Amino acid sequence: MLILKIILSSLIITGLALVAQRVSSRAAGILSALPMGTALVLFFYGMEYGAHYVAEASIFNILGLSASLSFVVFYYLGSTLFTSPIKSVLSAIIMSLSAYILVAFMLSHLSPQDFILPSAILLTVILGAYFLFKRIAKTKIKITKQVSIFKLFLRSLIATGFVVLISFAPQYFDASLAGIFSSFPSVIVPLLLIIHLSFGRESVHEAVKAMPLSYVSVMIYSMSVGESYIHFGVYWGTVISFAVALVYIVSLFVISNFLASKQDTQQSLQQEVKR
Repeated sequence: MLILKIILSSLIITGLALVAQRVSSRAAGILSALPMGTALVLFFYGMEYGAHYVAEASIFNILGLSASLSFVVFYYLGSTLFTSPIKSVLSAIIMSLSAYILVAFMLSHLSPQDFILPSAILLTVILGAYFLFKRIAKTKIKITKQVSIFKLFLRSLIATGFVVLISFAPQYFDASLAGIFSSFPSVIVPLLLIIHLSFGRESVHEAVKAMPLSYVSVMIYSMSVGESYIHFGVYWGTVISFAVALVYIVSLFVISNFLASKQDTQQSLQQEVKR
């Protein structure tokens, strides 16, 4: 089971980093908010502790997503403090981890009985992050520095420690705290670090700008898991929940591309008129 956790986590991060390098950081940002990290952790919870345990933990997983998105927000804010790459990375990771711990600690004192309160809190944080990231100027970033798949894979091993540690949480905490920990951005953390170190902070900003609305897919996934694991089991419940979340993320991706294309066309027309 441990080897499976290591392999799956590393492959996911490597794949997303390749998307950032060969497609765009924005595409990687959208795809990173697919419920891959959450899915891995909840899947291992289900395999080791049962469907009913996951059903309870999934409520707190949604609660913890607010802390996860807070991490993204403060990573962005921290990255803007310095122009030096190393200082920018250090300030970003220190601020984001501190924010995550603080928000997760505060949320751990809540005791929701259903998805309503966690979803309301998460949607509020999503809206706040969305309007904050709207300030990020839209730029066409051309990545000229290519990083080999082998190096990306080595860097992606950072994710392994997060996923493995969090998957052991039920041995030491109840379902509420384990559920909050299951939402730790185990995929997003190493992805942002790889993009930041390999391609620069502008690429990080392009990636995070696409993330807030994508968090809805993780919320949808967790809601589906809470029901489907009990009725269909861990394996089929995972497939069903991924399918439901994928419908949302594909729709978001298509609509986002359409709006971006429309905005580019309008800007081009305005430039032509000025000429």
